[in-house]
Amino acid sequence: MPEKAQKLKQLKGVSNLTAAIIYTETKGKVVSVAALSNYAGIAPVDKSSGKTTRHRNNKSGNRKLNSVFYRMSMHQSIYDEEGKKYYEKKLKEGKTK
Repeated sequence: MPEKAQKLKQLKGVSNLTAAIIYTETKGKVVSVAALSNYAGIAPVDKSSGKTTRHRNNKSGNRKLNSVFYRMSMHQSIYDEEGKKYYEKKLKEGKTK
């Protein structure tokens, strides 16, 4: 496995398979967080009109990467202390599960 993919394994919830999927789907390129979230379909899409500001979930993007990031977030919200604190904080703010 390439060095860049090995570095991904330092993140909580990233196994060999997950690191390989992220590496192959991004083609090993170093991209910004904003570009990666847009490519994976994680960033919300603006649906504003006039004075009304709305956002909706992004239905496009790389669905395989979106799935990997979702599984990582669920793993971190259950098994990682920092992830669990962040998840509980968002629930207290009124966000949905």
